[in-house]
Amino acid sequence: MFQACESWRYLVRGLAFAVCAGLAAAASPAQEPGIDVTPINFPSTSEDGTTITLTFTLRTQPTADVTLPLVSNVLTEGTVSPSSLSFTPDTWNTPRTATVTGVDDTVRDGAQAYSIFAGPTVSDDPDYDGLEPAVPMINLDNDFGRLHTLTPCRLFDSRLPKDGPALSSGVTRILTVHGVCGIPSTAAVIAVNVTVTQSTAAGHLTLHSGDDPPLASTIHFGPGQTRASNTLVSLRHNGDGTLSILPVTDNGSVHAILDVTGYFD
Repeated sequence: MFQACESWRYLVRGLAFAVCAGLAAAASPAQEPGIDVTPINFPSTSEDGTTITLTFTLRTQPTADVTLPLVSNVLTEGTVSPSSLSFTPDTWNTPRTATVTGVDDTVRDGAQAYSIFAGPTVSDDPDYDGLEPAVPMINLDNDFGRLHTLTPCRLFDSRLPKDGPALSSGVTRILTVHGVCGIPSTAAVIAVNVTVTQSTAAGHLTLHSGDDPPLASTIHFGPGQTRASNTLVSLRHNGDGTLSILPVTDNGSVHAILDVTGYFD
């Protein structure tokens, strides 16, 4: 477990891509409204009950109270407490914290990806109503979970003829991951930077294991937007090693680029 934690710290130092979906990049001097959370680069829990503290802050003073619901998308891997955080116009600049705890599922399943979803926020201030930041997490198995970093490698680019055409709404694209970009058949989770661009309509895109239903969206985008996000994707454990890309838009299309940066076995 110590080796896994040390490897995890190495990944956090080495990753240099955009943060997760819904979390904007570092604020400019103008300080636009938004929610910041730390740590952001794949914080980890473990099945031995290891916890991690997430800190949430507002970038600007809201004109009304802001309530931020919190929930784990895979309760068998991690839980979060409390279930919501509140900010007021008077105390908005005081950071709020939440504790994420790893869960032992008694299954020898390796490192597993999950996310802590915050929001959508509820507020009478339109700038702070409906925000949905998310924090991709990893839950290390009691016996597995060793991180292997990779030189960033282009796994998929729908703009290129070999991977095209653009992704159409509701149509799943399945990729073979094992054996590509140095990802071995033992990889249970991969660390990916996903970029969406040239979207013809607003929507979201989901990455998930080839044999599992999508649990939650990976990244949201608007018409014509280019956005990037780090995420962790679990792979199926039956040796197939496939990954599914599912875009959902208003009958539109979007291009996606995936760069792999590491994997857990």
